[in-house]
Amino acid sequence: MDQFKLASADRGHGSGNTLTRDLCRDALNCVLDHLDSTTAYNLQAANVLLGITPTMLSLLGNAPPEIALLAFSGRPVLAFLLNMGAPVIAVAGTFKYQHPLEVLTYGGGKSPFPTFSGVKSVVIALGEYILAAAAAVNVALLAYDISSKAVYVPNCGRAW
Repeated sequence: MDQFKLASADRGHGSGNTLTRDLCRDALNCVLDHLDSTTAYNLQAANVLLGITPTMLSLLGNAPPEIALLAFSGRPVLAFLLNMGAPVIAVAGTFKYQHPLEVLTYGGGKSPFPTFSGVKSVVIALGEYILAAAAAVNVALLAYDISSKAVYVPNCGRAW
């Protein structure tokens, strides 16, 4: 840090933007120079992983017709929780039209999903809501954790 103080003290007076840019570059270089190699490699690996994560999630996410069908079939809270728990949509089938009744029918007009009644249906629905709420809370906690521990590298050449 002494290098930073000396470099900024010897600079003299100049325009505010140039001085700010030089101070920013000095501070950024000071931080990067004092990183050990393990931390630098971890930052590079995290950068790659965070770069490909949206693509991976977009291939695994919920399709808009599925969520819309769930929302309009009488379970809008579950649809909302699922959207919050998986905040990405599957882009692969976005522009392919699927008739809602064709999604639900299988073979000779039978539903491919088993139907439950009584206590089983209540337990299954309660489990679905608990898991969807847990996924939504998990996403919120991860968003807070990532935003509070983010490394911000400014563009020192740009004046605002």
